[in-house]
Amino acid sequence: MAAVPIVNSVDSIEARFVRITVTGADVYTGTWVSLTELRVFGEGEQTYSSVNDTAKKNVKISPNPATAEITIESEEVYDLVSVYDQSGRKLIQSPIKHLVTLDVSELQSGIYIVRLEGNYKPHVLKFVKL
Repeated sequence: MAAVPIVNSVDSIEARFVRITVTGADVYTGTWVSLTELRVFGEGEQTYSSVNDTAKKNVKISPNPATAEITIESEEVYDLVSVYDQSGRKLIQSPIKHLVTLDVSELQSGIYIVRLEGNYKPHVLKFVKL
């Protein structure tokens, strides 16, 4: 009996990372799985090789690292700012325009992802919370 592939089974949780879990492979009993194809769907984003690459878009987070609040400045107009932890959970979401100050005092120490959305492509930055 041939195994039936699991096709296009994606949950609706918005996240930055993809976790692959193989289920329903009832004919397979081995200790590892080989995937011949993986498709990930979502909106396109700019990928940066370092935090400093974000300066090309004239978007700035200050202070960085931060303790209580961050200020986001941009020459472009964005409508929404979201803050995610490293596992992709959305922790803060707020409407914005040119300048926004966000209270991050309740966040634990660590590295966070800031996503700006508007008429342009989404813009992603990182900041450190002390």
